[in-house]
Order: sequence, then C-alpha cells, then structure tokens
Amino acid sequence: KHDLLNPVFRMKYFLYRLNIYYDKKDRRMVTMLNDSVTYYNNMYADANQKVPVLYTHFRACKINGDKAQAIIYMDSVIRIKKQEADNASLAEMYREKAELQKQDGHYREACLSYASSAQANDSAQTATSIRQLNRLTKQMRLDELKMQTVRSEMTAWIVGTAALLTII
Repeated sequence: KHDLLNPVFRMKYFLYRLNIYYDKKDRRMVTMLNDSVTYYNNMYADANQKVPVLYTHFRACKINGDKAQAIIYMDSVIRIKKQEADNASLAEMYREKAELQKQDGHYREACLSYASSAQANDSAQTATSIRQLNRLTKQMRLDELKMQTVRSEMTAWIVGTAALLTII
C-alpha cells in the first residue's frame, strides 16, 4: 500500500504493465496505460523516466499504427541516448526505427538507420573491448608488482640464509 504512493514505483509499475499488454498485442490496454503513463509523468516529471516514457509512447504509437508519430518518439529517444553515449542501447533503437521505416516503405531511411545501428554496435563493442583491455592491463601491472614483491622476499630469504650459513 505504501509503495503505491511512491511516484517512481507507480511509474515503473505502469511501464511494466504496459509492456505486458504490448507483448500480448492488447491495443486497448496499451492505449489506456499509455495515457496513464503520460498523466503520471506530467504530474511528477521524473527526469530519470524520460527515456522509458518516450519509448512507451513509441511502442503505443507503433501498435496503434501511427508510424509517423512513433518515429518522432524514437528520434527523441535516440537523441537522448546519443547524449548519454549509450551505444549498446542506441544500436537497438536504430534497429527498431529501421524496422518501422521498412514496414512503412521508407527503404532509404531504413538503410540509413541500419547503418547507424551497425555503427553504434561497433562503437559499443569497441568501448567494451577498450574497457576489458584497460582492466586486463591494470591486472597485469598488479600481478607484476606482486611478482616483484615475491622476488624481493625470496632474494632477502636467500641472502639471509647465506649470511646465516656463513656465520655458522
């Protein structure tokens, strides 16, 4: 009962329900819940929910056949994802936009969207590879430092043992 008073939880709840009805292709419920999402977003205006709300509007327009408005919403989501430099999500968004453009018969725009999707996917993979390379390089340096410490300890033991044997 307390969670229903939390506007962020309420918004996530509506988005979750809307996605379930979207997967079921229930156009009436998708439209109704999309209106609720819009109402709560206007009421609470949570900046963190901007992308999910726009994506929800995209999906609602898509299921209702309003492809021109759906593309406008997707362009807004793409603009935000570009600012965030979220290339992995950006690739998926471009792919969805391309599918919609292809269905609508805009093949030239669909090709451009597919190309942008491939470019964003490559950028995401490059960024991931660079992160992995940096992590492995850092780990290698730490391993080298550990090995130097072990070598210096071993040298100290050998010198200490040799000195002790010399004294004896």
